[in-house]
Parts: sequence; structure tokens; C-alpha cells
Amino acid sequence: MKKYISANFSNLGFIFAISILLIAGIFSFVNLTILIESNNQVSQTLLTLTKLEETLTLLVDAETSQRGYVITGDEAYLEPYYNAINSETGVRRNLEELQSLTANKPQQQTRLEYLIPLIDERLKVIAQVIHQREEAGFESAQAIVLNGGGKEMMDSIRQTFAEMEMAENDMLVYWSEMSSVNLRNTMIAMTLGALLSFILLLASFYMLNREVRERRLAQTDLHQLNQELDKRVQERSEQLVEANQRYVRVLDTMLEGCQIIGFDWRYLYVNDVVANQGHITKDRLLGHTMMEVYPGIDETPLFTTLRGCMQERKPARIENEFTYPTGEKGWFELSIEPIAEGLFILSIDITERKRSEEAIQQQLYRLKSLRAIDLAILSATDLRLTLKTVLEEAKTRLHADIVQVELFNPGMLVLETIGTTGNHTEEMQSLVTRLGDGINGKTALERRTVIVDMIEEDESDDPFMSVLIKEDARSLYSTPLIVKGNLIGVFNVIFRKQYQADQDWIDFFETLAGQTAMAVDSVKSFEDLQRSNLDLAIAYDTTIEGWSHALDLRDKETEGHTLRVTQMTLRLARIAGLSSAELVHVRRGALLHDIGKMGIPDNILLKPDKLNPEEWEIMKKHPDYAYELLLPITYLHPALDIPYCHHEKWDGSGYPRGLYGEQIPLSARLFAVVDVWDALRSDRPYRQAWAEERVIEHIQSLNMSHFDPHAVEIFLKTINK
Repeated sequence: MKKYISANFSNLGFIFAISILLIAGIFSFVNLTILIESNNQVSQTLLTLTKLEETLTLLVDAETSQRGYVITGDEAYLEPYYNAINSETGVRRNLEELQSLTANKPQQQTRLEYLIPLIDERLKVIAQVIHQREEAGFESAQAIVLNGGGKEMMDSIRQTFAEMEMAENDMLVYWSEMSSVNLRNTMIAMTLGALLSFILLLASFYMLNREVRERRLAQTDLHQLNQELDKRVQERSEQLVEANQRYVRVLDTMLEGCQIIGFDWRYLYVNDVVANQGHITKDRLLGHTMMEVYPGIDETPLFTTLRGCMQERKPARIENEFTYPTGEKGWFELSIEPIAEGLFILSIDITERKRSEEAIQQQLYRLKSLRAIDLAILSATDLRLTLKTVLEEAKTRLHADIVQVELFNPGMLVLETIGTTGNHTEEMQSLVTRLGDGINGKTALERRTVIVDMIEEDESDDPFMSVLIKEDARSLYSTPLIVKGNLIGVFNVIFRKQYQADQDWIDFFETLAGQTAMAVDSVKSFEDLQRSNLDLAIAYDTTIEGWSHALDLRDKETEGHTLRVTQMTLRLARIAGLSSAELVHVRRGALLHDIGKMGIPDNILLKPDKLNPEEWEIMKKHPDYAYELLLPITYLHPALDIPYCHHEKWDGSGYPRGLYGEQIPLSARLFAVVDVWDALRSDRPYRQAWAEERVIEHIQSLNMSHFDPHAVEIFLKTINK
């Protein structure tokens, strides 16, 4: 530690000396800056005092010149006055300079603000006296002088000037003292800095001389030490040679491939594992470049990586696919590490792992395909759209050129093509085959998978194979589509080159065929269900129309009324904005609006005269009868609004429940207008049909009482059209 401190003291001395000089210089600079500022303040204060004295002198001279002029009338006395009011050198100019000089002195500014109006006022009085002397003579001017209070004003001005001069003198004393202090500090700092630096430099030179002597002694010791090190290096080299031999023996016995490649890309070392991995002998590798052993390798991604590691001296780890001269492929994991000789490469055969990963990936893709087909089965209702998904997934996952689905027509005993994907001719799309004919017919008849590894030209007598030969097909895989024991069709996969599938591929092929059969059966079942629902809906509507017709037959006076009011109500409902689904229920409700009259006795319903009060009470029950009759029929619940509410009135005076306003369903409000319109325009046993104009007037008279005003508005627009 002592030697270290001694050896570095000279350097530290120089550093400390320079540091002290820098500190002294900085301190001196700061003090000089303050000194300059102090001198500036002193100069500014002296200038302010000078300006104060000049201003007061100008003002006093102006006052004196005024007196002389008043007494004598000689304009020569007015020269000091003109000097005082001169815009360039006069009082006003000096006051402006004083404001600028005392801008950072609030008290002085306050005094100036007080002083300026007084001076202006005094100069104004002087000007007035001079003017009066010129115009009116001595007595008039003297009167202004005696009555103007000039003495008091000048006393105030002199007092203010005295205060300002006193303040400036105080500042002059303060800044003068500051200049003296800063000058003294600067001299002390510079003197001490120079003295300390000189002492440190002397000490540094002394220590430097001592260090030179010690280094000479150290060089002698170092020479002896180098000789001892040379001896030790030789011994260590012999040990390294022995260790290298042991290292090579370890590499030779490793289970992984180990190789060393030089900077010229020659194989410097390979173990037996590398030779076995490359299906080549060690002699064929050692001493040869990679380009000589494997022509074209310098254009591969592997060589790009090796070149990067060699040039940048950075390690890398990659997985490389290697193709043997026989066409067989293998995968190797390579760990590349730069070394002194070039590159060290550790290779591990991962072919089996890669094959397993590919098999797992293929299974995942197949599961995704099955999932896509499942979704198509669940969501699609169109057979051709569903089959499009199935065929595209099959073509992708089975790596086929053409995929075809034929459906079995049990009535004609033929297979009809319903879907084909891939590049094919029109004949392939419209192919029809009899059951049992050809390969596909045999597949359907025997209900088993049929495989043709190689299609021969002499098979052209088979109509299906003839089409495949035109498609330049070489292999065919055909399997039946069966659901619940029933033949649905045939699933064909076609290759334009010879393809020999393994059992795993065939299992997936048959699984896809099973999914395809389920898809076809699902869509057909849905179509059958839709057809059944349509038939049921038609049957319901036919039944409703039959009930309506039966009511018209019972009451011949109203025959045709139901169809007319139904059509008109539908027109109004469309204009009112009801949806298509709501219009269906409006139609059914309008057709069944008088279904409750089935519960009214014939002697009341068919009475040729007006009803008495008792009979009318019975007649008013027909909406309740309609509700009781239709309520058990769930299918007709949405259509109950018109049969149950078409006799309700806007003001609440209707029946059966006395609803009012928008409590009444919109469809019933629209129907009420149409019902009255058609009834009044039709003959009855107790009256003749009304004219159209009279009916319109009647409907308008019942607006806001019987009818909804919005419904009346829509009705009148429709009638006018």
C-alpha cells in the first residue's frame, strides 16, 4: 500500500496542483464578476447623481431666468428656460434617463412618480408667467408669480431631489465597499492558489524522481521473472498437449457428433458419430472442405449460419434438415461454438423426434378439419355449402388432387355426383354410375373401402375408371357413405400420381367419409323437417281459412266480408310499419275476427231486424267466446289481438274489457276502422249499404272517440290512393 501511494504521489500532486489552480481561478472569476457588477453599480449611481444635479440645476436656472425676464423683459434671460424645456437635453429628457437608471429601485421610482408631476406643473407655471409678461406686462406676470405658490413647490422639488441624492449616496458607499471586499478576496485567492500549487509541484517533482529510480530496479526484477515464466510456459505447454490428447479421446467416445471446421472450411476433426450421421467415412471428411464433400452446401441456410458464426465469432443453435444422396431425410440439432481453430459443431440426431412432432401436427390438423366439418354440420342448412367445406378440408388434409362425393338415389339405383373439388373436367362433375358398375359402384354395393394403387389403361371398360383416366389419375381411394345402416353415397379421393397410403391415412380417410355421411344425413334431415313445418303451416292456414269460410256460410249477409277486411287490414298494417312476422298474425287474427260468433245462437246472429238490449248483450259476448276458443291453441296466441279487441274504442267505451287509447293493440285499432268501413258499405237486412262519402264522414266523426286518430289517418290516405 505504501509503495502504491509513493508511486502515484507525483501524479496526485500534479492533479491537486491543477485542481487548486482551477478552484482559485473559479473563485477569482466569481469575485471579479461581482467586482465588475459592483463597479457598474457605482458608475450607474454616479451617473444618477449627475443626472439629479443636472435636472435640479436646469430647473433652478429656468426659475431664475423667469424672474429676470419678468423684471427686465429681456428675452436673453430666457435661454436657461429654453434649455430646461429642450426635448433632447432638457428636464424631461433627464427625468426619462433617471427612470431608466432607477428601474430596479422601487423607492426611487416612487419618488420620481411624485416628482415628475411637480416639475411639469412648475414648468407650466413658468411658461404661463413668461406668456403673461409678453402679453400683459410686468404687473400681470408679477401677480401670477406672487399668487402661484412657486416657492413651496420648489421647496418640495428640492426636498425630493435631496432624498434621492441621499439614497444614491448610500448606494454609492455600499457598492464601493463591495468592490473593495471583492478585490481583496480575489487577490488573496490568487496568491494562496499560486503558493499551494508551487508547493505541490515541488513535492511532485521530488516523488517523480524517486519513482524513476524504483522503476529501474523493478525492470531488473521483471527480467528475472520473465525467465522463470518462460520455463513455466514450456512446462504448461507440455501439460496442454497431454490434456488435448485426453480431450480428443473424450470427443471420440461421445454419443453426440463432434466436428471441428477450420477457417478454410476444412474438416480438422470428426468423431465416428459424425461419420455415421452423414453415412460417410471419416477419411472422406478429414482434410477436405465442406464444399468438396457436399457440393452446393455453400448455398444452403445452414452454411449461411456457419458463415455468420465464423465471421462474427458468435455461437448459434439451429435445427437442420439433411437430405442424403439416397433421398432419405434426417433432422439434426446443431450447437455451433467459435473456437481458436474455427468452429466446433455438436450434432444430435433428432429425426425420430421430428417425425413424432410432424405426426402430432398432422393429427392436430386432422382434428381441426373434423372440427370444421362438425361446425359445418351444425350451422349449415344447405347441402352443397356443407359439402364444399367437407371437400376442401378433405383435399387439404389428404393431400389429394380431386375429391368427389356421390349420393345414392334409391329410386333409380344410381350414384349421382353432388360435389367435386380440385382441378377436374365437366364430365367429372356430372358423373352418374349405376349401383354395382365400376369401382365406385362396387364400393357402394359391397359397402367396403376399395383401393386402386395404380390405375392401368386397360381398365377403360369401367365407366368410372374411364373418366379417371381422362383426368390423368393414377391412384383411387373409394369408401361408402353409410349412416344408421343406410347407404348414403360414395366418397372418392383421387391422385394424379401414384400414392400408397399407410394405415393411419386410410383410417383418417374413412373417418372423413363418416363425417361426410353425417353431414349429408343432417342436412337431409333438416330439409325434411323444414318441409314438414311448411306443410304444417299450410295446414294451419288452410284450417283458419276454412273456419273463416264456414262463418261466412253461416251468416250469408256478411259473405266475403272477412276476406275484404283481411286484405285492407294488411295494407294498413304494412303502412303502420308492422314487420313481416307480425303481418302473419294480423292476417290470421283478421280471418278469425268473428270466430266468437260461433257461440251466438242463430236466432240472434241471423235476426233480420235490429237486436233488442238483451240480445245485444249476448252478441257483445262474441269477443270473449273468441278468446276462450283460441286461447288453448298456442299456435294462435299472437293472433288473439284482433278477435278479442276489435270492438274496443279509443275513448274506453268499447267492449269486452273497456280498454282505451294505446292499451288497445295496434292491429285491433287498425282493424276496427276497416271493419266499420266494410260493414257500412254492405247491405244488411235492416238497412241499405251507405255511399262511400257518407261512410268516410261517419268514420271522421268517430275520430278520437271510437277510432285511433293515427289509424284513421292511415286509412284515409289508403282510401284516397
